[in-house]
Amino acid sequence: MKALDASRGNAALLRRYLSGAALHAVAAWGGLSLSYCAYKAYVRALTGTFPLGLKWEIKSAFPSAIMIFAAVYVIRRALFSGAAKTSDYALMLAAYLCLVNTLALSYSKEALLVFNLSAPFIAMLLGMLFFLKRLEKHIISLADRYGAGAEARRLASMARGLVAEAVSMVNGLPSGLLAAGTLFFMLAAILMIAKQPATAEVAASAAYFLMLSGVLLKLARSVKGGAQEGD
Repeated sequence: MKALDASRGNAALLRRYLSGAALHAVAAWGGLSLSYCAYKAYVRALTGTFPLGLKWEIKSAFPSAIMIFAAVYVIRRALFSGAAKTSDYALMLAAYLCLVNTLALSYSKEALLVFNLSAPFIAMLLGMLFFLKRLEKHIISLADRYGAGAEARRLASMARGLVAEAVSMVNGLPSGLLAAGTLFFMLAAILMIAKQPATAEVAASAAYFLMLSGVLLKLARSVKGGAQEGD
């Protein structure tokens, strides 16, 4: 019995670790994407163009930076219990910058510049995510103040139900995203051969987003399924 309880506890802990790592990986991807877009706009403003080779060189380095930030989160979670504070995230971002600047020396200076510029964007996205997580509580508290708490709770319950229903309707979504991402990568290669770099860039960006989304959804689903089997 104790072994079963310990197994369930370990499965729940692993689920929290991996779901948190997936969330922070998404935040890192978003921060890197915003940083890349800012750098691309800067280069285009100076030169009037942005070489497709440079785009591939920078974006091919994204997975390393994403894994580094997710690993920093997991290490912090393993060493310190409790919810992360602002100071914890400041230390996590500092560790992320130190690691990407030491472990990613094989990448170009342009990729390292995008890595370093991504830190404030990651901080901004995480701040927005945590604000949204607490938004329901604040809305209900405000509704209680004006005598509409019951209606606000009913609407919040309906919204959670709709989200749960939407999740149940997308059982095959991860595989579909991966397949779509593969098709977009093939399309990008064909467009490159056809000397259509601008359109190829759009297709490659879509492919990268679809495949990353598919991988993260598969990871989250496998963790959830493993926990249910343990129950």
